[in-house]
Amino acid sequence: MHKYTQLLVSTSLTITLAACGGSSDTSNQDIGSSQNTVNNTSTVSLKTFDRDNEPYQATVVLHDSEGKAILTQKLDNTGQFSAEVPENAKHISIIGYSYSGFYDNKDHYDRKIYTELNIEQGGSLGNFYFDAPVDNSSVAPPIDCTWVTVDISELTQVTYDNYSLNYWHAPVHNEDQSTPLTTSSTICFDPTKNSNKTMLFTLTSNDGSYSKGALITLDESATSYQLTNESFTHDGILVQPELSTSANEFRTISYIEHDFNKITAQPIKTSINNLNPIFVYPTITEHNMLTQYGDDSLDSNGVRINLHTQSRSYINSDGQVELNELPESLHSLSDDIINLTQSQSLNYDFSHIDERFSQARWSFRFKVRDEYADWSIRGPISANIPDLAFGDAFPTPTEEIQFSSMEIQLFGYVGGPKDYAQFRAFLNQRKPNSAFLTQPEYRQYVSSSMWISVNN
Repeated sequence: MHKYTQLLVSTSLTITLAACGGSSDTSNQDIGSSQNTVNNTSTVSLKTFDRDNEPYQATVVLHDSEGKAILTQKLDNTGQFSAEVPENAKHISIIGYSYSGFYDNKDHYDRKIYTELNIEQGGSLGNFYFDAPVDNSSVAPPIDCTWVTVDISELTQVTYDNYSLNYWHAPVHNEDQSTPLTTSSTICFDPTKNSNKTMLFTLTSNDGSYSKGALITLDESATSYQLTNESFTHDGILVQPELSTSANEFRTISYIEHDFNKITAQPIKTSINNLNPIFVYPTITEHNMLTQYGDDSLDSNGVRINLHTQSRSYINSDGQVELNELPESLHSLSDDIINLTQSQSLNYDFSHIDERFSQARWSFRFKVRDEYADWSIRGPISANIPDLAFGDAFPTPTEEIQFSSMEIQLFGYVGGPKDYAQFRAFLNQRKPNSAFLTQPEYRQYVSSSMWISVNN
């Protein structure tokens, strides 16, 4: 356990140095200042939003290769930033606040920091999300259900000893689960989530030999529906769940492109020790994926360490899986991070772990005074994280910094670009709202992560 303790101490020291930023008394200079104008054709751009998807006025800081703050700009009410990259600029940070909750009779906000490494070639950095520091009610407004009664009394094919009948809303949300139906069930349609009254029903034999699907869309005014044998017009295709040897959980994700552009299959993980027959319904969901997971964890002396890998594979219309293997070892990442902290440097190189990885994502959570901060750093699979300073956008803390948690995630797509500027552009070409699952180049995803938390 000593090596993990050393990792935590080294990480907290890294955060302290980075937050203090060495010479963070660098005076703020506006991007438009003439003394910093450089002839350079590379342009970097980004957009910032609050939790209501409205423009957010964050502060942008440009850093040189050593991490010093060389340019600072408060965004206007459009939440957009676009500027030529000065010759000496290497990294960029976007700073604001995020809402953390209502307690002690008031709203609380955490500092939110995004840092993007190696932006000297310019390009679009995409969208960054914050929560606007305004008053928010601690009590969510009540949700009014629109109830629909589903009658299955005429569904003569169902005998409860041999078949299971389930339903999902369509589209499905991450917290949704399949729900078994009895002779008559009432289904809630939440108007904040369900834009139409659509349900996916599945009828499956318990021995796994048979499954049918029914996709039912009701009129907005409908309050009841009679489910019959004739409703089930879509054949279920049995999936042959070929899995990596290190996988311990998996789930299927399906996507209805022609009607909803939304995920519409059960997103709940299934243990490989409790493997039931899996069906997909290609005439309902044109795109079907299988995501597998490998997990390990350790708790000792107030420290929790989680190791996690995952990969997404495509399921063909015949149920065969185009297997995208998990990274071979969960522990190779932890060994590399330990070696990194022992080297007293943040020159990291994870390229040897898996050739499919293209990006490293670092996340830190820590406390300064009475304020928590979440700091996310994204960069190439091998790079240097300098001693970053933020000027007045995040002044040098004079108090002790209390480390809370850290995560490092390696991320990529099979066949994705290896050049980091090209990979960043590759990510920006994904369709929004999970619609990228319809794009072949984004189907086979892989990641490994290590998360460390300290009980302070």
